[in-house]
Amino acid sequence: MAQAESALTVSFALGNCGNPHFGKDLNGGIPMNHPCPCCSCLTFPVPEEEAIAYICPVCYWENDVFLGGPDEASDENHGITLNEARANFQKCGACCIEMLPYVRPPKQEEKNP
Repeated sequence: MAQAESALTVSFALGNCGNPHFGKDLNGGIPMNHPCPCCSCLTFPVPEEEAIAYICPVCYWENDVFLGGPDEASDENHGITLNEARANFQKCGACCIEMLPYVRPPKQEEKNP
């Protein structure tokens, strides 16, 4: 096994999915206390209706403020619906399988009771 491949395997085993930003505070200290409409983790700095194009680091759903409802295809999310993304998150831990390399587990303070 090549060294880079081995490092990636270790990276996945440790749970960061190869994300170079895993564990880093990228929000500049802004409190994240609003739930993501997909995974419900408290990862949004403002309510979802104000979070234009914000991407949740836990499920990688890109907030779509123009979405008419949970069964409408989202242009920001390559045509999947919010309900499809929620089901995908329950199955694989991301809004869609292609986003798995970019997601991270929720921090303790992001878990929505």
